[in-house]
Amino acid sequence: MKHLMKLVWALGLSALLSFGPLSFAADDPQKQVEDTTARLLDNLRQNKAAYEADHDLLYEMVNTEILKHFDFKRMARLVLGKHWKKANAAQQDEFVAEFKQLVVRTYALSVLKFTNQTVSFKPMTGNIAKRKVTIHSEVLDLENGQRIPLAYSLYKPKGEWLVYDVKVDSVSLVINYKSTYDQRVRQAGLDALIAELKSKNAEKK
Repeated sequence: MKHLMKLVWALGLSALLSFGPLSFAADDPQKQVEDTTARLLDNLRQNKAAYEADHDLLYEMVNTEILKHFDFKRMARLVLGKHWKKANAAQQDEFVAEFKQLVVRTYALSVLKFTNQTVSFKPMTGNIAKRKVTIHSEVLDLENGQRIPLAYSLYKPKGEWLVYDVKVDSVSLVINYKSTYDQRVRQAGLDALIAELKSKNAEKK
């Protein structure tokens, strides 16, 4: 179960991180997530050997199509909570950059383990007119029959939809990191947390 959970986290993030430049132009976030997930899985099937041989290609695949439409700043702000308001602008920028890199690199590698999973989608909840929706799906492992719900949280602050959280089996990625980082900031301070993230990111290069 733990192995499948990690794969679902990877699918959720990588699917969201691979939206193309026009993906959120239309007011149909459900269709965009469905189409993007299908493209991601197809990409992995066709290029898995190349990605396994060269992780830089995998990082490039993820990074070349992500940053405009995935709101890492909002996500980082939610993760830090009250510590965000106490941080200066330089600390905020550093944390966003290192947190983004950690998330992308950590879960991009997990994507390679997808082999025999399928994804089905359920009706969207929320209100498009109110610019906040949740798109629900379920990942099925065809080998053992395990099913895990996967939900994408999106909002539309201006002209396009942006992703700010992923929930796997009702567990929020934002809340998961927040509980861990809150304790570390309390114990050692934000600068120490940023330094720790930098160290982890350097190890993954």
